[in-house]
Amino acid sequence: EVLLFLDADTILEPGSLRRVYERFRTEPNLGALNGGGAIDPANPEEGFTPKYRAMVDHIQQNRRAPEACTFFTPRLGAVRKKFFDACGRFDPAFPGASVEEYEFGHRLAKLCVIGFDPAINVMHHYQKFRKNCRNYYSRVRFWMPLFWRRRKFENFGATTGSYGVGTVFGALAPFLLPFVCAGAASPFFLIAFTAYGLLTAAFGAA
Repeated sequence: EVLLFLDADTILEPGSLRRVYERFRTEPNLGALNGGGAIDPANPEEGFTPKYRAMVDHIQQNRRAPEACTFFTPRLGAVRKKFFDACGRFDPAFPGASVEEYEFGHRLAKLCVIGFDPAINVMHHYQKFRKNCRNYYSRVRFWMPLFWRRRKFENFGATTGSYGVGTVFGALAPFLLPFVCAGAASPFFLIAFTAYGLLTAAFGAA
């Protein structure tokens, strides 16, 4: 009756499966449910990037904890089979694991509310910096047409408006370095500029 989705590079936290079961058992009107991410990665030994990504994802998902999500996340998500079938399932036109969950979620949200439960979590195995950047670029490239079609950001995760603003600030920071080196700008300005971008991406409200 209920389909549970998990990514192969995640570890389900204790109690999460029971929580999913209880939510669907006691809430017959619950159509779909997203879980969040633990604040610690599954691979902390890999260094800074996994730890930073886990922290930001935890804040963007669990701290936001929207009552109704704008998309479905198969990294940790459950949906009643009747809605999964009625929605038409995932679109195979998207290459590999890209943004099929967003497109599917946009259709699913028209059929039922996609809830969120911060008590349901996985620890995610994050990739190292270079590969993480390549995957991020690829996913953004495929997500942009979905954005232009809807003219809306998502309400949690890495595709919110604040995350986009923070990413732009972070991308612009290296271009300010020559001005700092030339004495035209203070190093403190560059630090503040970069910090603002990072904090906006993590803690921004929209």
